[in-house]
Amino acid sequence: MLAIILSISTILFNQTKIISNVGSSLSSFYAADSGLEKTYYLKKVADSFCNICAVCSDCANCALTPLTANGCLISSCNNCKLTYSSTFDNRTYDIDAKITTNSSDPIISVLNINSKGDYKNTIRVINLTQIQTKVSSVPVYRLYNSQTGDHFYTTSDIEKDSVVRTGYMYEGIGFYAFDSQVSLSVPVHRLYNSKTGDHFYTTSAIERDSVVRTGYMYEGIGFYAFDSQVSSSVPVYRLYNSQTGDHFYTTSAIERDSVVRTGYMYEGIGFYAFDSQVSY
Repeated sequence: MLAIILSISTILFNQTKIISNVGSSLSSFYAADSGLEKTYYLKKVADSFCNICAVCSDCANCALTPLTANGCLISSCNNCKLTYSSTFDNRTYDIDAKITTNSSDPIISVLNINSKGDYKNTIRVINLTQIQTKVSSVPVYRLYNSQTGDHFYTTSDIEKDSVVRTGYMYEGIGFYAFDSQVSLSVPVHRLYNSKTGDHFYTTSAIERDSVVRTGYMYEGIGFYAFDSQVSSSVPVYRLYNSQTGDHFYTTSAIERDSVVRTGYMYEGIGFYAFDSQVSY
């Protein structure tokens, strides 16, 4: 009889231990899953995988390790390793993530996140790999109307050809920017003054609204560029001719100084763009 009772007790103890282990396993799996979700959330908030450490207040031992000489640049985040850990409700997760360039196609990058969850020394690991396609910059065409003195900039081939038929002269590619928003970029607003024929471009919503009150018509977002310098970017200088009302934009310091001598006033850096095509 005693032997039977001991056997039953052993069975019940083992079942309790199994149930306990299952619970710990689920908790550690939940911790690992939370690590994945937290990393994606931080990536969105930081606007860059390589800026996560700067925005995460509860990421312990957060560190970025370049995998190449130019790895971990916030502006063009690639070839970078991110590690950090976090604890909640007695659960811990450790993140080991990498973003690397696809060797066969540099426009494609690979994001790999390894999240290790730990609860009461029971460990579960979730690994996720995501293929990301970079966005390539597009040419911003520059055109000039000798009748009005207006310089016009557009990323549209159709619009470029259309305004040429109205009297504009195509002057080539002014610089490169983006048709859609990428990390750290800002919209460049496009406005038009029908009285002077001037096209005006600004990244400032305040300035946009201000010139609308002076008679400009808002035409929408012309393209996306940067308010501050990022990797490989160059300044786009902004100039104004009070005689014609024209706003002129160029990446060339030589051209900037040349048009100043013809009567334009230098107004500073309008925004930052690129002299050649890049991928983000």
